[in-house]
Amino acid sequence: MRHIKEHMSGSIDKLTTLEFQEDFVYGIDETNSESKINYSTIESFNELPQHFLLRLKGGQALILPKHKIVEKEQLRSEILEVTKKLGVELKNYTNWKWRGSLK
Repeated sequence: MRHIKEHMSGSIDKLTTLEFQEDFVYGIDETNSESKINYSTIESFNELPQHFLLRLKGGQALILPKHKIVEKEQLRSEILEVTKKLGVELKNYTNWKWRGSLK
């Protein structure tokens, strides 16, 4: 948890606009910081009840909370286009539920 607080605290809960380009996801956040995630670095696409997860090679993930996404169906459609291009699937975990506590 310390690593996350020290190294990721500036990335959490920032309003970010994502665009799915030909070969990468382009992002720009509220501070005008830009990023590109090449599709080749995406390991899997997952849909949970409350989030979309883009799992990256190397253990990182892009977590997209559904309640903050304005056009969920457009995002799902763009993700499906990328999955077809990469030959992977959008894994459906929309019935997944937490078990136990986070103690």
